[in-house]
Amino acid sequence: MEPNSESENIVKEFSQQSDAICSELSRLREVSDSNQSEAVSVLEETLQVLQKIESRIEASDEMLNKGMSLIFWVQLATLAAFLAMGFFFLL
Repeated sequence: MEPNSESENIVKEFSQQSDAICSELSRLREVSDSNQSEAVSVLEETLQVLQKIESRIEASDEMLNKGMSLIFWVQLATLAAFLAMGFFFLL
């Protein structure tokens, strides 16, 4: 389950960065200097990229969980089949 917690940490980090960017955007919007207007545009683009990355990480984490669940059920079914075969050989 380490990849899951690692993904959660990455998602949390991106969320914190997104929050920091949002607060910085709010502060920069109050000032009407042209240089800061450009900075706002760059930060908005950065925020969009971070949000896309965050959603992709969440999607890959979900796929990883589904894959791990599928592996578990396949292993359980295989074990049950081997146990059933062993039981029938004993009869």
